[in-house]
Amino acid sequence: MIGTGCNDVEGLHIFVDDDHEMVDSFSRWFRRKGYQTTQTYDVLQSRSAMAEYDFDVAVIDIGLPDSDGFDFLDELVRRAQFPVIVLSGLSNREIESTAIKHGAFRYLLKPAKLDEIEHAIEQAARQSLTTAAPSTRKGDRTSQLESTANVEL
Repeated sequence: MIGTGCNDVEGLHIFVDDDHEMVDSFSRWFRRKGYQTTQTYDVLQSRSAMAEYDFDVAVIDIGLPDSDGFDFLDELVRRAQFPVIVLSGLSNREIESTAIKHGAFRYLLKPAKLDEIEHAIEQAARQSLTTAAPSTRKGDRTSQLESTANVEL
């Protein structure tokens, strides 16, 4: 599901977690605040959404049912042109360190507060906007978002 809105942090953000209730709740909260969001529940859905839409920040869980989370993180860092925030219930310093070494912008521990996630997204989006080369920014964002409003994935 894609929701549109406007915020001072321009862009489209994706939440990837197999906890449907949590991801849906996050997306509703962020859309109410004016963010543009998509939620997916596994790697396969995420790949499909990422092939279709130009995201600016991803928030992913490491414990996904259809892929090793670190493999997915590696794939996103290697192929995507946006920062990835890891949100995980695994409270182990070694796992956090591994996520950062694999290229995660930030590692947040569940249950993270929504304003903590929002702050991490804003920081990641701002960094992405200042470091992205013009050739990595796809198409006209406004027309892309208008054409995807409230689309089921």
